[in-house]
Parts: sequence; structure tokens; C-alpha cells
Amino acid sequence: MRRHFGEEEAVLYKPLGLVLGKDGPTGEMIGEHRSIQSTLEKVGASLKSGRTNPHDLRPMLDSLDRLVRGHMDKEERVLFWLATTRGAVLT
Repeated sequence: MRRHFGEEEAVLYKPLGLVLGKDGPTGEMIGEHRSIQSTLEKVGASLKSGRTNPHDLRPMLDSLDRLVRGHMDKEERVLFWLATTRGAVLT
């Protein structure tokens, strides 16, 4: 995920941020990347410990699911729409 996030931030969010403003939706999307990554790290640490009851992972996985789905929905409904309506050109 880190690689995906890094590429997305460099190739998509950085140019969009120039058009939409750095404090706009691209900053929020980067913040969501950090939240998703943090949740993934918690799940990974829990699994690596070897002492995790699978039922204890459920809340973390549910949270991760909500974060990722919400992030993707926001990209599709808000960020991409703003990019096209504000005339952002990504090359």
C-alpha cells in the first residue's frame, strides 16, 4: 500500500493540489492514506504477535474496510469530479 499511496500522491494528488489548492481535497486524501496505513500496521503487528484471537481483529478489519471504501468513494465522486470541472490536466 505504501508504494501505491506514494505513487498516487506524486502522480495524481500533487498536480491536482496545484489546481485545487494544497489545503483542499488532496490534503484530506493524503490524511486518509495515513489513517489507512496506520490501521494496516496495527493489523500487521497484531498478526505478528501470534497472540491475537481472530475475533479481536474484526474491529480493526471493519475499520480498515470503512476507511478504504470511503476513500475510494471520495476519490471517484469528489476528487475526480473536481479535477474535470476545474480543468486539471494530468500529464
